[in-house]
Parts: sequence; structure tokens; C-alpha cells
Amino acid sequence: VDVHLGNVDLAGALRSDGDVDAGVGPVRGECGACHAATASWELGQTVDLGQISAPHDNGVYCETCHKIRSVNPDGAPGTEGSIELWRPGADDNVNVQLFAFGPWPNVTDRPMGSSYSPLFREAKICAGCHEYENRNGVKVMDTYTDWTAVGDTATTVPCQGCHMRNNFEIPAYDVNAEYFVDGHVRQMHGTRRNADDLAQHYFPGGEALATHALEFELIETFQDGDELVVKTQVINVGANHRVPTGMPFREVALAVSATVANGSVGLAQVSGPTLSTVRGGPQAGLPGKTWAKTLGDKDGQATYAFWDATSTLEDNRLAPGVPETQEFRFSVPGDATAQVSARLVYRRFARDLAQQKGWDHGEQELARADATVELKNPAQGGCNQASGLHTRLLWLGVLVFGIRAWRRRRGREPGVFGQIIQ
Repeated sequence: VDVHLGNVDLAGALRSDGDVDAGVGPVRGECGACHAATASWELGQTVDLGQISAPHDNGVYCETCHKIRSVNPDGAPGTEGSIELWRPGADDNVNVQLFAFGPWPNVTDRPMGSSYSPLFREAKICAGCHEYENRNGVKVMDTYTDWTAVGDTATTVPCQGCHMRNNFEIPAYDVNAEYFVDGHVRQMHGTRRNADDLAQHYFPGGEALATHALEFELIETFQDGDELVVKTQVINVGANHRVPTGMPFREVALAVSATVANGSVGLAQVSGPTLSTVRGGPQAGLPGKTWAKTLGDKDGQATYAFWDATSTLEDNRLAPGVPETQEFRFSVPGDATAQVSARLVYRRFARDLAQQKGWDHGEQELARADATVELKNPAQGGCNQASGLHTRLLWLGVLVFGIRAWRRRRGREPGVFGQIIQ
């Protein structure tokens, strides 16, 4: 599903059991109230998503956000209760057909009437759809709740500070103009403003921003008696919410391997975390760590059918500013050269779900670090507690993340260390 100026294709996107109570298929309901909010609001009846007409078939588009009059984060999703939309009517004594709420108090163009709304500079405006509790009382999405928990909401960078500003210098989102988009907007009597003051409407999400949110380091690798020790650390340094956020099928995973004989023989894991067996998938149980929110069904089994979930089985997502240090131990076979690899990835969909549905799980490598360790036979008194550097690290992933961390601390890019946008 592509939202925010994208096309919507919800019919059958997740459900295959014919149950459409949650709004997949009809416009009304939990899903349609956000993904096809204007259709749900305007038509006020059950309408097949495959048959809705323009502009509603754009899903989440200009009018969806710029008609928001108020938001109640504790209400039902979207236009079902959290979001109040408003459009001028015959009895409103407003002599314009086109109208928008927005963050600027000095908009003067006549073709589109406008009303200043401070809400557009607050994280609260996103809460109507990015905070969702299902009909069983299970909190499916809690991005706004996460944001409020970071610190003082008066100074914490709101959603717009990262998702509508190119603070991370993403090349694809550079705009070399005094307009936030190009093309026909130039002819729409827009007020000329400094490009640095404008909110860009590309809405980069997890795939674009995960590399800027997380720092990864392969801390050390060394031999301890008959075991090879591998230590890693991941920190959420750039997001004012837990990572991953959004729907519970998102996940961040760390895969760790230790091999000998030029990578052809894997060393047996003695201790340390493994990739989630609760969420399943082809890598479940292998050395590593999965960070995700996993929901459970009425039988206590993991489920991705979030609309029917009855519990949260596990939620170990990466909280802002909290280091996650892992230690892995592998059996030492004798004299050998061990290759250690640690790989951090972000997935739009859990591998198990993607496999079931035939989807591309959208795996994105965030960082990778490799090391070589000379192992000694412990039966012969070998114990490679090397002085100085324990390993010869190939710091490709680590170096990139280190540079980004330095830039954040130097320039105070938005995130845990940022200030509210003006």
C-alpha cells in the first residue's frame, strides 16, 4: 500500500478469509478510515475500494491531511473517531470552494482559501492514523505514544521534523527551488518562501530513514578458552520513537555468523540470542537478534492478522537512546582462522509473512561488519586474548554509521538530541 500522495490498493491486501469487518474491501471501517479517509468521510457508506473514483482513489493525498480540523489520539482510527475533517459548505459563509488548513498564518492567495492551524506543527496531527488500537483493545500502532514518552513534548522534534524535512540529506529528496514540489504548483499562486522553511511532502519512511536512525558496531571478537566471543551493539540515535514503528510486521534483525575453512564450515553457537522463533521464517533460531512487536491470537500463537489480535506476545523494539549490547559465543574447533560477520537489516515485512503471501520482504542492509580471528586449540593451552585490537575489522558499516553519528552530534540533526522545528 502506497500512501501520502500514492495509490491505494487495500482490497485483499492482507486478508484472505473473506472477513471485511476491518475495512479491507469496503471503505468504512478501521482500515478505510485512514487509507481512504476522504471516501469514508464523504460517502458515508460501504463502498468497494476497487470502485471508488478520483480523487479518493489516491488514498492519502492532499485533502486528507489539509482538511483535518482536530485530532483526538484516543479515538477510533481516522475518520471513525480520531480525525475531524472539515470542508466549506453552503451554510459556512465561506466564499471559496477550495480550502486548506495549514501551518502558515500569512497565506494570502485567493484561488484556495486557507486557515492557519498550529496543529500542523505538532506531532498530534499524525496521531489520528499512526496510533491504532484494535477492537480487542490491543495497541497495534503506538508511534505517537512512543513520541510523547521521549521527553518534553514542547521541545521534542515532532514527526514533521524528520518525515517532512530533508535533515538527513537524502539525495532523492533534494529540492533546488523555492517550492516544496515542482511542476504545476508554480502556477497556483503559492506564496514565495525560503525552501529551508518548507515542509517537503515526500514522507520518507522506515526504508529511507532506518540507516539514519540506528548506529551499529561490532565491538570486539576474541577467543576465551574454548569459545569464540562476538560482541555487538545497536543504538537508536535518530528516531523519537521505537524502531521499527508502524505496523507489527516490520522488523529489524541482526544476523551473526562465525565460520572457518574459508566460510564453508559454521561454528556451533554455544550461547547468546537467536533470531526470533516466535515470528518464524527461514532464519529463525540462527545466531542473531530480532527487534519487533509480535501480536498473538486467541490461541496464544503469533499472528500478523493485527485486526483480530488479542494480545502482545513480545515487544522488544529499539527505544530511543538505549544501547542494545549482545554477546554471542561459538565453539572453537582447534587451530583455525575464523571469519565473523555481523549484518543489520530492516524489513518492511517479516520474512515469514512475506513467504506466506509471496511478497518481497523488502530487506534492506543497514550496516555490516566483518572480522578475522586466529583461533588456537584450547587443548594445547591456546587462549587468544590478544592485546590491542582483538580483530582486524573491515569497518565499512561501522565507519559509515560513525560518520553519521559525528554529524548528528555536530549539527544536532533531528532525533533524540534535536529541538522542535519552528
